[in-house]
Amino acid sequence: MQRLRDTENPADLTQADRDVLGIKDKLPASLAQALRYFDEDEQLKKALGDSLVRKFMVMKDGELKRMNTMPEEDRWRWEVERY
Repeated sequence: MQRLRDTENPADLTQADRDVLGIKDKLPASLAQALRYFDEDEQLKKALGDSLVRKFMVMKDGELKRMNTMPEEDRWRWEVERY
């Protein structure tokens, strides 16, 4: 199996490149999509416990709502400072 070079941006890979590298799925493209996948993952819920998953989802849903009210430049700055 081939490996991705350090200088390559995974987001720029074509489907053919991903096939050669054995990459089957893409990471979520947004926080909303990531949260949906997280909430639908029964195995993860079982491992972490429903209570923790619910609390995390409430926190991240509030964060998402806050981000969606911000102008794009402010949102970018807020994300960089926070993460």
